[in-house]
This record gives sequence, structure tokens and C-alpha cells, in this order.
Amino acid sequence: MRLAMVKRVILWKLKEEIEDKAAVKSGIKAGLESLKGVIPGLVSGRARSLNAPLTTHH
Repeated sequence: MRLAMVKRVILWKLKEEIEDKAAVKSGIKAGLESLKGVIPGLVSGRARSLNAPLTTHH
């Protein structure tokens, strides 16, 4: 059986009036990374912001 790899790129831009952008970005990143095990077939995920290092969860 051949497995398919699906990749998604999610981009967002925060509103200028948000004061603690780092906290909001961190929350979005944590939420995306927490989807492993919740979505059937999702075996790994990566999330990063332009100001944060790349992390990989397998």
C-alpha cells in the first residue's frame, strides 16, 4: 500500500492593534501542533512563525 503525503501551508497576519503578538503567535503555533493524534491520519506536524525557530513533532 502506498501512503500519500499531504502538505498544508497556513499563513496569517495579525491585526496591528494586537498588543502581545508573541503570545498570540505562540498560542496559534501550540494549537496547530496539538492536532497530532486528534486528526485521523495526521502523523506529524510543524509550525513556525517568522520570528520563531522551526520545530518538528513526530
